[in-house]
Amino acid sequence: KIVEIVQSGGLERNRRERSGEKFKAMNELQGVWGIGKATAEEMYKDGIRGVKDLREKGHPKIDQRMKVGLDLYEDLLKRIPRAEVAEIEDYVVRRGESLCEGCKGMAVGSYRRGN
Repeated sequence: KIVEIVQSGGLERNRRERSGEKFKAMNELQGVWGIGKATAEEMYKDGIRGVKDLREKGHPKIDQRMKVGLDLYEDLLKRIPRAEVAEIEDYVVRRGESLCEGCKGMAVGSYRRGN
């Protein structure tokens, strides 16, 4: 396997798996806030192949949190403009520092990394 990775930059088995229907469906389902691997697996076994299926067919496992995640799915995929993140960071940091003397805060993740 190491030789294959060095020579080709990855494993063919992984490439095939990632291009498969199950991988794509599981990945999309897990993109819904509140749905983890086990729930996505159960939904897949029950014939749910993505967000569209979940909206149309529903599923007994859907709780209130998942309903919110499903309603906001497309919005949560959108990136927040950096200027907006900076405004939110400024507000949250100022508010936090006013409540907790000596505390510091900052935005993290892709914003901090510059992505």
